[in-house]
Amino acid sequence: MTHQAAWDILGTHMVSAEKAVRAATFRRLFILVLFGFSGLSVIAAAHLSSSHLAGLSSGTPWDAVPWLILGLGLAIFAFWRIRFRLFWEAIFTLALFLGVWYLGIATLSLSTGLLLASIVVLLPFFVPRIWAHDLFFILGSIGVALNFALQFPPELIIVILAVTALYDIVAARPGGIVAELAGHLVSRGFVPGLIIPSDLAFLSSPLSVVGKSEAALLGAGDLILPLILVGQTALSDLSAAGVVFLGMVSGAWYLTRRPAAAPRAALPPLAIGAGIPFVIFYIFSRLW
Repeated sequence: MTHQAAWDILGTHMVSAEKAVRAATFRRLFILVLFGFSGLSVIAAAHLSSSHLAGLSSGTPWDAVPWLILGLGLAIFAFWRIRFRLFWEAIFTLALFLGVWYLGIATLSLSTGLLLASIVVLLPFFVPRIWAHDLFFILGSIGVALNFALQFPPELIIVILAVTALYDIVAARPGGIVAELAGHLVSRGFVPGLIIPSDLAFLSSPLSVVGKSEAALLGAGDLILPLILVGQTALSDLSAAGVVFLGMVSGAWYLTRRPAAAPRAALPPLAIGAGIPFVIFYIFSRLW
């Protein structure tokens, strides 16, 4: 090998390493901005329309527990047994559509919320780009979190967060059931999560490139569950909500310390970051 060839190889490796560093930095920034924007949006929606949201609920928060248990049971069964793309695509699309609609109802009006949800749900079909997919995912997750924050009592939310975080440690590891299902669905053309881009230009790429790249994904529960804590705290105390929000962002920062493309449990650091201040404020609210 000539000296020139050796220098060419070294230069190629240096360019590749620099590109990888830039991609990792952009992913970290994207994740932090994602949780920052989502958290502030939940706080604003909960604060500005708390009286309106209260009017949308009926009965007691504990009335939803049987339905929640049934839903969790069906979800676990589906993770283990169902691999059909159309089933999961329908479930995700319907849940996120209802989330966007609820967000619109809470901040605008019933008809305007329906119009907003219809536009956002159709956007990825007419504009099959990563940014359109992520926009639908983010707005839907914010709406679902806002709805759950109103519907569920804090004791139940704490239990759900702890159980799902422990389950995520097992299921989201490489070879785990969630990681395996996500890989299977991506290979079939459906992306069951938010796509973490490696650079700004990647957001304009078609959805079809996700299965052919090393794109990182963030699951719906990883975003929705910590947002529920932020949203419910914001319904009663904005200062406490700010602390829970900072805890969630701190968990997101810790999450970015490892390679984003590697399959792993994302929920535990987020649950710890938002969950600890949430539990502390819950205890103090019961004592005083």
